[in-house]
Amino acid sequence: MRILLIIIFLLSKLFAEQTNFKISYDSNYAPFCYKQNNTETGLFIDIWKLWAKHNNYKIEFVNGGLWEDALNLVKEGKVDFFLGTNPYEDWMISSNSFYETKSSLFSLAKNSYSLETNTQLKIGIIGNDHKNFLLKNLPFSKIISFKDYKELLEALKNEEIDFLYDDKIAIEYYSVQNNFFHLIKQNNNLILQTKIHAISYSEEKRR
Repeated sequence: MRILLIIIFLLSKLFAEQTNFKISYDSNYAPFCYKQNNTETGLFIDIWKLWAKHNNYKIEFVNGGLWEDALNLVKEGKVDFFLGTNPYEDWMISSNSFYETKSSLFSLAKNSYSLETNTQLKIGIIGNDHKNFLLKNLPFSKIISFKDYKELLEALKNEEIDFLYDDKIAIEYYSVQNNFFHLIKQNNNLILQTKIHAISYSEEKRR
């Protein structure tokens, strides 16, 4: 309960007079936000619902589809906020951090690869938020962006990529859901802890 109150406090510092908000989300980002029985659900959804209830605000969740599309709704001013990520592009105006994720490399359990900086590896990601981090640490790698977790996991399964890199909880969730968990292994190198923020397109919205 104390953690939830801290989260609500951090999000509460976002706004002044506005009381109705549209919030976009990626419906393929379980367990943080996804659709179940035609209803939005997940950890980040619950956090926003608690924030709205605590402040007597009204919120409307807008299914943006894929990650980049959901973010573009904010960039284009069609919604007030994206549910949550780290600010990785110049236009992104962020709130205080309200959560922290941990991203890791995963490969097929049967394979073994060297992570030396001169190794040419194919690494799959979703969107572009980890691209610069990976290229900085593995400059000879080829970074391939996929639109959703289904494509990302299929690419690894079919050995079109050597690794995938994303949030540990999300990858484990999807791999269990798709009977794939026993076929992958986590690499303990390049673990990245990322602070999650609400994302807007203007300083005024953040205030």
